[in-house]
Amino acid sequence: MIYDLLIPAYNAEKTIPELLRQINEMGCPPLNLIVVDDGSSDHTFSILQQNVEHCLRHEKNTGKGSALQHGLNYALTNSSAPVVICIDSDLQHLPEQIPAFLEKYEKDGIELIIGNRIGRKKVMPIERRISNFLTSKLLSFFTSQSLPDSQCGFRLVSKNLLSRVNISNTGFQFESQFILETARLGFKIGFVNIPTIYNNHRSNIHHLRDTIGFIKLILVEIRRRLWFSKT
Repeated sequence: MIYDLLIPAYNAEKTIPELLRQINEMGCPPLNLIVVDDGSSDHTFSILQQNVEHCLRHEKNTGKGSALQHGLNYALTNSSAPVVICIDSDLQHLPEQIPAFLEKYEKDGIELIIGNRIGRKKVMPIERRISNFLTSKLLSFFTSQSLPDSQCGFRLVSKNLLSRVNISNTGFQFESQFILETARLGFKIGFVNIPTIYNNHRSNIHHLRDTIGFIKLILVEIRRRLWFSKT
């Protein structure tokens, strides 16, 4: 199946070469590989320039959500592929799992498919487990759908859905807001089991700041629902 592959990258010089190698060795390569360098201060962009045709660049770091928005909009307007698969640049996702996402899309027609990281209790740091558990439970409540792993960045998004979703958040909450908007439009959200992989590479997540950002997102959602319940 034809698809585009999108990678948001920030200071990923230690991981991006290996990720690109894994992608190049796949049996089902993407129609377009799109990488957005979100203002990296290391050699990420120079590595991408030498190896990636569709390499986009932010002069300043603007957040993962901004990088995803840029890449998704680029794919929507510059490619005929019906779906985009997003994968993080830190080697926590295996490109070899991509066919499972494509198979589920073709079989079930679900237009947002998210990786469900199995074995998280054994591998994932406790603060990440707690954060993922709470956010997944809250988003499950607000979407009226079962969301076992709402924070995984390994996702398939259809161009049909992408053309209808309007997201304002540019930080890590982009992915949570995308879930809320998807459910609001009446789309089902699906999951594919993937392994949980953690390494020694530094995460770009700022736990306190991003937790506050998620709380603000939920408060906005509550206020929106209260407003519509009165009208």
